[in-house]
Amino acid sequence: AAVNRVVPDATTYIHGEGRSDIMRTHIAVIEKQRYYWSILSRMKKRQVLKIAATAVMDKQASRRIAIEEVNRNGLEGLYRILLEDSAQELVAVLRHIKASVAANRPVLFFCKAGKDRTGLVAALVLSILGASEEEILNDYVISDKYHMVALAGLEQDPKVTGLDRSKFERAPREAMHHALQFIREQYGGVEQYLVHNGFNVAEQEELRQTLLERGAGHSGNGVESPHGAEDGHSSL
Repeated sequence: AAVNRVVPDATTYIHGEGRSDIMRTHIAVIEKQRYYWSILSRMKKRQVLKIAATAVMDKQASRRIAIEEVNRNGLEGLYRILLEDSAQELVAVLRHIKASVAANRPVLFFCKAGKDRTGLVAALVLSILGASEEEILNDYVISDKYHMVALAGLEQDPKVTGLDRSKFERAPREAMHHALQFIREQYGGVEQYLVHNGFNVAEQEELRQTLLERGAGHSGNGVESPHGAEDGHSSL
């Protein structure tokens, strides 16, 4: 079944003239149905057939089989799914950040747990700015102390049992390391990954220069992850 995906276009994002207005843009990086399909598409055909056959007799049992796969893949598997299947949404977030900062507006981007979708966006932005992997990892692990789980709503579904929350509530260094390593191995690096998914070199350079200029003449405007500031919101 096809999943209806509507990605907000940053070129139509209208910035208000007043300084007190707050604009919130919701970009659904991953939803439960798409997450299910993403998991199934990466499973061996034999496993998918087993889930389908089991669902005919016992839907709860088929869910348990799928959740075992979710647990097995952990955060590393989740991040690969986000990077591959939600690339256009991640690029949409970057375009909104670029449009907001270019309009001299601060940006706060966040998601439910503030570490997975937000962590990947932060890693992409930091990489565009020239941060080292060590700096990206140090930024990511700040969220490790909060222990929150957000798996496209699976964590709240009473029909889903067996989810190993301990695998998803942390923000361990190795999870982001694996994500960056995956980007390098599959695309050659963040710049190439973004180009492959439609965020070209010129756009990356524009975002880089705009953020660096705003940072050099810092006047309270900028880009913040949930550890930071206020005014323009982009929720994932």
